[in-house]
Amino acid sequence: MALIRKFAPKIFFYCLEPAPEGGETAIVRSDVIVEEMEKKVPEVVEKLTGEGFKFVLHTKVPYKHGNHDGLDDTNTTVWQRMLKTKDKLEAQKRALETLACNAVKFNEDGTAEFTYGPMNPIKEFNGKRVWFNTILGYQTSERDGRVSFTDGTSIPTAATDTYSAVLEANCVDIKWLKGDVLLVDNLALQHARRAGKPPRSVLVSLCI
Repeated sequence: MALIRKFAPKIFFYCLEPAPEGGETAIVRSDVIVEEMEKKVPEVVEKLTGEGFKFVLHTKVPYKHGNHDGLDDTNTTVWQRMLKTKDKLEAQKRALETLACNAVKFNEDGTAEFTYGPMNPIKEFNGKRVWFNTILGYQTSERDGRVSFTDGTSIPTAATDTYSAVLEANCVDIKWLKGDVLLVDNLALQHARRAGKPPRSVLVSLCI
């Protein structure tokens, strides 16, 4: 059975409590990202759109806090907490359905890999070519995101650095005030949260 993935075309934000410092929401036009990337790193963009890329979400172990989602074992792994089960078959089913990944791998050391792709970073909506999928990886204490071309080779650092620079140069920071409402066209804009001091409470609603 084919998996149908839904994507929210609109996102509503509502500010219950702004951060005392920082915490802005940065937005940037996705079509501008395409234009700038094609000007600055055309060879990489051509390979990304021609061959595609993949994103691998790699979870770490162990998750030693316990009492999360009904899993009381203090050695519960990150993927078990994410998917609220220790059964690998059930976890795989839930991952494909709820995380909308293309493949799942559970490793013997307790880590897991959720693969997305191959993907094309550029899509067309309403006659505009927009940069739709990020090519930036990340690391946290619980998981990391690894990005590569579909064949497994690394995307050049110069390209990811250029991508980050394009985002920073073209973004607009939305400074929150209590009661503010922001409607984002998710097909035309990218958004990200700036670091800030707590407390901060901004509610998000996805419009499918």
